[in-house]
Amino acid sequence: MNKIKRLTLLTLALSPWLLSACSSTQLVNHWSDARFTSQPLHHVVVYSKNKDPGIARSVEIDVTKRLSEVTHATPAYEIFGDKDLATVPKAEIKAVLLKHNIDGFVVTEVSDITYTEKHVPAEYSRGFWSDGWGGYYVGNTLVSPGYNYVSTNLYAQGALYAVADGQLVWSAQTKSTDPANLGDMRQDILKLFTDNLMKAKVLAK
Repeated sequence: MNKIKRLTLLTLALSPWLLSACSSTQLVNHWSDARFTSQPLHHVVVYSKNKDPGIARSVEIDVTKRLSEVTHATPAYEIFGDKDLATVPKAEIKAVLLKHNIDGFVVTEVSDITYTEKHVPAEYSRGFWSDGWGGYYVGNTLVSPGYNYVSTNLYAQGALYAVADGQLVWSAQTKSTDPANLGDMRQDILKLFTDNLMKAKVLAK
């Protein structure tokens, strides 16, 4: 696949609009630290690792609304603006979060996009001939020619860290196959993340 096509798909994957009727998004991996069920986190900041501020804010708002059912949650942009936290020292981020009495840090991001070329073989149907005494199949009729296509897998990662010591508390990964509608895919991913995180019982109000 050429570079321009890869960049186009990556741009789409990070836009607020991908899931056709035949595509799917599923949770493929998740983990949580059981020790935090007895000492859950009570206030988390939600950070979307995305270079587009508009998309990042939209994701942070969506996740914050969902997590607010079980804990106090704040979108990162309300505290850090549109600053790229990947360029900010961890000690500085920690100091700001502790100043706001925040003990949990939720991060979401598109972690990988892979492409696999696949082949669909030609499809034929057999004709049927009858002379009144019986019948038999004759010849083959081409119904659909074979073709090659590129299957796309988009992986998204979600993680929750304890602010006090940077310890990983929860993580999950989703896989979206042959996405076609980014808006639907994003909502499916965020729902899988937040539902799984809330079920882990590592958050509380």
